[in-house]
Amino acid sequence: MKYLHWFMRLLIIAFIGSRSVEAQNQAGFISLDCGLVPKNTTYVEKTTNITYKSDADYIDSESVGKINDA
Repeated sequence: MKYLHWFMRLLIIAFIGSRSVEAQNQAGFISLDCGLVPKNTTYVEKTTNITYKSDADYIDSESVGKINDA
């Protein structure tokens, strides 16, 4: 009985965790990918199903660069 109690808790936590990964309704929101080139490019991230677009319409720097992890 003790093991069943812990198994049920683990099952509930796993269910709640899996539900939080699903994408939410994006109405009214814009998800930006900083530095995405060209500026009219969009893509959908597969695991969250969130659509990202370039930030080019929202910035003024006109320079594109890459940051390397050291």
